[in-house]
Amino acid sequence: MRQFNISVIGLSGTEKDRGQVGVGKSCLCNRFMRPMADDYFIDHISVLSQSDFSGRIVNNDHFLYWGEVRKTTDEGVEYNFNIIEQTEFMDDSTFQAFKVGKMDPYSKRCTATKVFSAEKLMYICKNQLGIEKEYEQKVMPDGRLSIDGFVVVFDVSPVPNRSVEKQVEFVQNVIATIVKNKKPLVLVTTKNDDAYELYVREAEKISQRKDYKSTVQLIETSAHESINIDLAFLMLAQMIDKVKNRVKIISYQESAKSRKELLDTRSEAVTRLIRNQITDYHILWSQGSKMLSQYREWNEFLNIFGHEAGQKLFRRHMKKLRDDHLNKKLHQYLDKFALALEYMLPDTGALNISDDDAWECARNYLQNHIEFEQYFFECPQASWTELVDMDEAEDEARIPFDVLETSEAETVFRNYLNSVQQDKKKIGWKQQFKMLLEESGFVTPGKQLSEVRVLFMGRECFEALSEHDCQQIYDIHQDEIIEKSKQNFVELLLEHAQYFLQFKNVDIITQEDVRQITDVIQEDSRYKMLDRLDQERRVMLVQHLRFIHCPIRDHCPFFNNCVDSLIEEVLSDKSTTSNHKTPGGVGGGVGGGGGGWKTTGNGTDRTLNLLIVGSEHLASDLLNDIRICTGSKGEYIYENQTYYLNYRIANGDMEAFKAIDVYSSGLICVYSNQQSFETLKDNLERTLLCNLELEDKFENLPIVLVYQPQDLKENEVEYLRSEGMRLSEMLHCDFIDHTQNHQKYVYDILNIVILSLKLTEMKSYDPYPSNHTDLRILCCIFCGDQYDIENIVQPLVAESTLVKASEHSIIVDVFIGDAKRRVEFILSSYHGTNQYRDELIHGYIYFYSAKRRSSLANLSILAAQNANIPLQIIAVTESGGVNAFFNSDICQFLITEGNALADRFKGSFMTFSADQYVKFAFYNPFLKTSWDNKYEVENLHVEESITLDSGEGTLESSVNQMPRPPPRHESYMLSNTLGTDGSGSENYEMLPTRSLNSLNEERDISLDEIYDENNEKPKHLHQKKTEAGVPEFMKSDKSPEYSMVPELTAAGIFGAENLPEYNMNSKCLKDFEKLEKRRIKEEAARLRKLQEKEKEQEKKLKRKLKQNAKGLAESVEAQFGKLMISSEQGEIPIFLNKCVEFIEKEGLDSEGIYRVPGSRAHVDMLFQRFEEDVNTVIDVLDIPVNAVATALKDFFSKRLPPLFSKDIIKELEEIAGSRGVGVGSSKLNVEVKTDRSCRLIALKSLLQKLPPINFAILKYIFQHFVHVSDNSKLNSMDSKNLAICWWPTLIPIDFTDMGHFEQLRPYLEDIVQTMIDQFPYLFCGKDAFVMV
Repeated sequence: MRQFNISVIGLSGTEKDRGQVGVGKSCLCNRFMRPMADDYFIDHISVLSQSDFSGRIVNNDHFLYWGEVRKTTDEGVEYNFNIIEQTEFMDDSTFQAFKVGKMDPYSKRCTATKVFSAEKLMYICKNQLGIEKEYEQKVMPDGRLSIDGFVVVFDVSPVPNRSVEKQVEFVQNVIATIVKNKKPLVLVTTKNDDAYELYVREAEKISQRKDYKSTVQLIETSAHESINIDLAFLMLAQMIDKVKNRVKIISYQESAKSRKELLDTRSEAVTRLIRNQITDYHILWSQGSKMLSQYREWNEFLNIFGHEAGQKLFRRHMKKLRDDHLNKKLHQYLDKFALALEYMLPDTGALNISDDDAWECARNYLQNHIEFEQYFFECPQASWTELVDMDEAEDEARIPFDVLETSEAETVFRNYLNSVQQDKKKIGWKQQFKMLLEESGFVTPGKQLSEVRVLFMGRECFEALSEHDCQQIYDIHQDEIIEKSKQNFVELLLEHAQYFLQFKNVDIITQEDVRQITDVIQEDSRYKMLDRLDQERRVMLVQHLRFIHCPIRDHCPFFNNCVDSLIEEVLSDKSTTSNHKTPGGVGGGVGGGGGGWKTTGNGTDRTLNLLIVGSEHLASDLLNDIRICTGSKGEYIYENQTYYLNYRIANGDMEAFKAIDVYSSGLICVYSNQQSFETLKDNLERTLLCNLELEDKFENLPIVLVYQPQDLKENEVEYLRSEGMRLSEMLHCDFIDHTQNHQKYVYDILNIVILSLKLTEMKSYDPYPSNHTDLRILCCIFCGDQYDIENIVQPLVAESTLVKASEHSIIVDVFIGDAKRRVEFILSSYHGTNQYRDELIHGYIYFYSAKRRSSLANLSILAAQNANIPLQIIAVTESGGVNAFFNSDICQFLITEGNALADRFKGSFMTFSADQYVKFAFYNPFLKTSWDNKYEVENLHVEESITLDSGEGTLESSVNQMPRPPPRHESYMLSNTLGTDGSGSENYEMLPTRSLNSLNEERDISLDEIYDENNEKPKHLHQKKTEAGVPEFMKSDKSPEYSMVPELTAAGIFGAENLPEYNMNSKCLKDFEKLEKRRIKEEAARLRKLQEKEKEQEKKLKRKLKQNAKGLAESVEAQFGKLMISSEQGEIPIFLNKCVEFIEKEGLDSEGIYRVPGSRAHVDMLFQRFEEDVNTVIDVLDIPVNAVATALKDFFSKRLPPLFSKDIIKELEEIAGSRGVGVGSSKLNVEVKTDRSCRLIALKSLLQKLPPINFAILKYIFQHFVHVSDNSKLNSMDSKNLAICWWPTLIPIDFTDMGHFEQLRPYLEDIVQTMIDQFPYLFCGKDAFVMV
């Protein structure tokens, strides 16, 4: 290893000679010897004291020994360097160079090739002077060094008081001397990080002088930035060693760039390291540095930048962590603050200030708010930022109030203020736009916003709102008016109840019938309002016909608010909770008191509700005694059962006894002297013996008479005791004499009450036979009437004798005349009365709304059906009957008509105000009338019940079993017959059904089978049933379903004139049996003829279907001649091709295409023109696109044979049914029934079974549907809407009944929609299918 002694020289001397600062020799040596940042010192002064100069470091020499260091080149060659810095030290007292013997000038002395200094120590930094022992001590080897080469320093930075000429002169002189001495040298420019370009050029000139013969190498360095330092010394070593392949000299700019990249890399690595390892801003530097010291990146960074830089970076990261934490906490507080504003300041109008002082007023308002402490807290000792550092503050969910002093909090408030103001404006605009829609007569159900937009342009509310808001409000308004229009349409149908009555028992509903109904109601505005929703209107009409035919709850137009459902809810509530209010009085419950005044049980604990009656202070004294015995909680234990006491006290007058109700457990009456006894006796006698209404309340109520003698003579005490005992015997109650201790007599009172209640519970609650009632009254309420049903039911359920008999009936014991009778009130809807038509009903109470025409219209029909039974008609008004009569024309008309109706059927008429409370006595007059007519009504019912009824059983069976409404045998079906309404829609038909008698062709039903021979009582016709629970005589031999049973009235069998005096004797029964047998035989013969006619029609239909099966192409050509044309899909009809081309050209943007029907005249003209000329051009016919669309539907439904054969249609049914509809056994695999993808594959294989021409037509029309649905934003006809319109046309299934239709309809729609959505997969052979 080579050893080199290097001398570093440069301009030195006084400030006058070198300028204010040196040329950088010491920094250059420092960086070369000790490159680590922590060992590098910037300040190396040359002005010393005498003592420092003479110390071992300087050792009275004008040079410094920097020590020995080892360096390695890139090639791996190692060199040892001893570094000498030649300088000139100044005396700090004279500021002149120290004199050391005979001393040469610095320019000559610095180029010396030998240096001598015994025991001279290595220099490290200026702080070392005077305290050398505290630093590393290393002596200059042998006290002498022979210099092998020189590093000449040239400072290129501008320095005050130093001219460049002086430095150039000095450098040239020393270089000349060194060259003369034949010693290698390098010229090093220092401070290049602050270089002056002129000085750099001067240095370059020096190195390029010809007389140096390229022996002077120039190297640009920067000690502060540690750039090219090692390069300078290694270059000199190689020059000394005369190495040929020397290190490459790199310019300062290039080295600085590489150095910067290295520093950036190290900084990024350490920053990333700190960010990953230090996540808690509470960590101290000592802890953090210890954690980081185990990582290479950290140590490399410290070597380059030093510990100070590392600590600075660490603290900066800690500050960022804390700032982030504070910001996070602040945002949490601000989020809570925003919520607090919404709660505490919902209305910014409460501030009533201008924008300038709004924030200050808001803070004062919040600070004084009653809920301030719920959202905020104040801590004067510390700010919120200091609280964040405290662990105790982590559990505090409230907001420090000084957070509101931040600008961020003010910004939140300002944003909230603006949002509230904008919301108010927006709400106002929305309300204005909503009012504008309501006031506009042009916005009708079904219209799109685009159609009426022009009406609102220029209006501020419309222009200010966004498109989304306008559409949202418009959609809400549309929903409202559509719902209102549908309700009005239902009202229209209900108002024509008399007209619809003719369809109740009609076997077949044809399209002509529907057209006749439409002709009756089409001029009404309520019908016209749904012109744009014709499909929904037709569905509602069909649903109404279904309701007329089978009036059950599921078919009710007001299904969710059907009266039958509401009655069940009301009676259910009344059976579990009481409507009685606790009477007011003195005192409170010991055991928690505010409960009801009835003995209640909950497990083993019960409550006793006692009323203590006595004059003056007697009741209070008795109460105090009870409290002493039962404790503060009012608990009393009797036979291991705990009772809790509630009590009230009252004076012994009549008002006290009126407070008794069904919740009272016991009555305790106390007296002490003659006056209190007489008062008590008088009131008790008047209450129990004279007032029947109050007597009911005391029934089964335990009464205890208590005597408390006070300051009386012995004879008076005995007299009052005997009188009390006599009164207790008369009232059948217990007597207690308070001569015993207070604890004993209190226990006796409570024991008597408990024992009496137990005896009462052991008795039967029903003194009458469970199946016996004296009167049965049917209360009928019309669905949809706008009044509270509870107000009607309230007078009935308020009775103390109320017993709930069933979900729809209650039994009340009430006085009629001079005797108590048991009355059953049956509560039902108008349509629900059908199930009671064969039961014994003694009277009808009809409620109807005095502001609703449909209510009275349906009442008229019901009243006519039960004209021979007492009835009461009650008009329910919103307010008093008189006020309603005079304040409303419609109310006046309906009340007048209702009164006339009652007169016509010899019934009674009353008005009932829905907002007033009435008592049970309201019904008493009608109950009296019903009781008076009871005998006649029952005789009439008996005469009717001996006839063959409609198959639902006798009275006895009807009472015990609710009859099922008769389902249809075969109801609605879709027919492919030609319609004439121009819409191309399908006709709904009813298939013929059979009557009850026609099902008994092989045997006659005699009266011997109906009546028992011994007692002549009717038997149950429902006794013999099949496994499904259906009577056998109601089973058809051709259908598993019920037949439709017509309603047969007594007048229809006997004739009205034969009913009044009909006697139940054997002769009459035999006569009736003969007549009935003859009638049954005639009916059977007539039905056989009808069956034969039906069979003939079926044969004709089969022949027609057989002819149609010859082939689709032949059928098409038979009707249109050679009307087929080739297309990409195959052979298709010309008519289909031309219609589709015209629609896709003119109608893809037509709203509601295929949904809005066209004119029948245009449709017929189009068919006529094509029959005359197959090359007809539709464009020249001036026919609307809707008419062409209707003609296309008609072409498929009426002129083109079915595209699907019966077998394929059956498989389509099975695919639809696999979604959960039971349509029989399926040929498909099990997977098809459970997986949508399998069903899609099954549908594809099914379509592949079609004949080529059928598949071509189907593919062509569905490709057209794809084009239409692609433009659904313009025409509102997406695949779903197209499926709704087209599935009946493309899949003409004959439905057996309406239930079958309703079951399959959504799934068949889904099949057609799937064929549109999955067109590429199903028709084009593509592998992929759309996920829908």
